[in-house]
Amino acid sequence: MTVLAIGDIHGTFTPFKKIIDDNAGKDLDIVLTGDYIDRQPEENGDINTVDLVRGLVEDPKHFGYKSAVALTGNHERLMLESIINKDFDCWLMNGGNVQSLHDLVPHLEWLAALPTYHVKGDYLFVHAGVRPNVPLEEQREQDLVWIRDPYLNAESHGLPYTIISGHTITDSLEVEYYDDRIYLDTGSFFTGNIGTALLEC
Repeated sequence: MTVLAIGDIHGTFTPFKKIIDDNAGKDLDIVLTGDYIDRQPEENGDINTVDLVRGLVEDPKHFGYKSAVALTGNHERLMLESIINKDFDCWLMNGGNVQSLHDLVPHLEWLAALPTYHVKGDYLFVHAGVRPNVPLEEQREQDLVWIRDPYLNAESHGLPYTIISGHTITDSLEVEYYDDRIYLDTGSFFTGNIGTALLEC
């Protein structure tokens, strides 16, 4: 099977829609690694992106795909925690948008239920990365969604997978491939380029 992995979108809806349309009908599974919202570079980018992501997950065949899995990202978590804590300052400072929150109300329960990781074949899909040398079943959700340096700086993460993640923008602003990991975050909200990878599972 072939998986189309899609990295951080951040409300960059028009390029995202083009990726979905261009790859439809190719017998693909999709895995999206989170951060669908915040820092949107186009009007209504957040809500349009979440509408499409949810549509893909709930009815992938309608869009020309075999299956679709959407993971949570730290920006989804940050927004939801802001609602729970009734403190929106941190979220707004990180690209949150009051109008987007209003628009996303019908999706909040769905967003809150998104998984933190997905395994397909030899690949582990997460938003941010993993705590090196900690078995998957012992990983903290906080690390899977938020981790940076301990994962990025590790020569080996020590898990029996190739890990596919976003979260940290690559220095090259392109998808970067390494022996045990692939980084998908290409800074979509300012480059207009959403990182993708085709993977044979």
